[in-house]
Amino acid sequence: MHQLAKPLKKETDLKVMAKKKQIFAEDVSRHWKQAVRSAEHSIIVFTPFLDNALATLLKNTDLPSNQITLITECSTLTLLKHPPQLRTLKQLLENGIQVKQLPKLHAKILLLDEDRVFLGSQNFTYAGRKNLEASAYFGSDQTEGKFLENLNKWIEEAETLNPEWIDLLIEMLAPLQKKHKALVLEAEKIEQEALAQFEKNQCEKHSLHFDKIVASSALRLNKEWMLAFVEDKISDSWSSDYKTLLLFGDGSLNQWKNTNQRNDAHENLTRLDIFPALITESMRMAFVRVGKTRITYFRDAIKWRNLHKLGGAKFWVNIKFPKTDTRRRNISITLEPSSNDGFCRLDCFFDGKTIHLKQAHFSKRFSTKEHATLLKTELLNHPLRLSLFLEKQFSSFKFSTLDRENKNLEDYLKGSSYKIGLAEFEKTPFYILQRNV
Repeated sequence: MHQLAKPLKKETDLKVMAKKKQIFAEDVSRHWKQAVRSAEHSIIVFTPFLDNALATLLKNTDLPSNQITLITECSTLTLLKHPPQLRTLKQLLENGIQVKQLPKLHAKILLLDEDRVFLGSQNFTYAGRKNLEASAYFGSDQTEGKFLENLNKWIEEAETLNPEWIDLLIEMLAPLQKKHKALVLEAEKIEQEALAQFEKNQCEKHSLHFDKIVASSALRLNKEWMLAFVEDKISDSWSSDYKTLLLFGDGSLNQWKNTNQRNDAHENLTRLDIFPALITESMRMAFVRVGKTRITYFRDAIKWRNLHKLGGAKFWVNIKFPKTDTRRRNISITLEPSSNDGFCRLDCFFDGKTIHLKQAHFSKRFSTKEHATLLKTELLNHPLRLSLFLEKQFSSFKFSTLDRENKNLEDYLKGSSYKIGLAEFEKTPFYILQRNV
């Protein structure tokens, strides 16, 4: 039985290994590889999930196989979900590595020479390298305390795997693994169907909501809704192909009418101004450059050049339109004092009529200054002031130049046909892009 002994101290020039503690929010497989190479007398791996990625990792050590131990978990569900696991276990056993199983094991630990340890969420699999994982490394003596004591207990409780039993499992579980794979594929298909139905329901719900908003807006296009379709554009040889949202038939996106004025007075906009737009299928927002018949350029962030005065202070204002979780918040406004004392981020949700403040986050440095109190007193505690402040952030503007990289329509629009409408928020116009269902 492999017992955890007093570590053999050594020096290493590896950057990670030289540190007593390091925390990662990334794939740590390359750090594992360096650590395994540096191991001098033992490697112990605890993991419920594994595949040939672990076998490949262990090839980086010069240690004899009897100084390598694997503690894993062999529940039926695990083996059904991960067919490569049995084949890798068979390979490791054939290589002379001690392999033991421990029911209910869920920890992922790489222990080297009993004094350096990696632990975290990442599995010893190829799939684990592609996931969003968090891990920690501890490079100091681990022999004190309960940690190694409990690992010793796990090793003692674990049972050594018999190669003949693994061979039988590979043979007898094969038909069930095929059935399980078929069930997973069927479940994934159902999930996609449910998602499509949900999105359709949301589109229908939003359609009614935004039909009312456009119909009640004093500002409108020549028609309440103008039809448009996504067109592929073939560029010159020096630039990439791109997509554009092009009006169907005659009409102009730059000509509005104001129904509150006599004779529905028309207003011709400056061509290629940039306006906020709300994409109803995702509730995501964007700044779009509006041509007469097309919309091609989308931006998700701007930083206003002029400082915003609030009370006795001045703030830089940055606008960011998030791309995820946009049915909870689709606007993020960051205020940074001109004195560079931290920041405040306002997460808001715009439903086409009202901007709702969802959360105000103050950085630690910001919250310790008078700016936090000022912001609450002058803005956050006054809905009308907040609404007027947000209205200013919706003002149209113009960029002197736009890179070809901003021709990114496909990042925002997933359909092929849309209705374009115009509405107003506190008398400030914005476009609505609604997918035709």
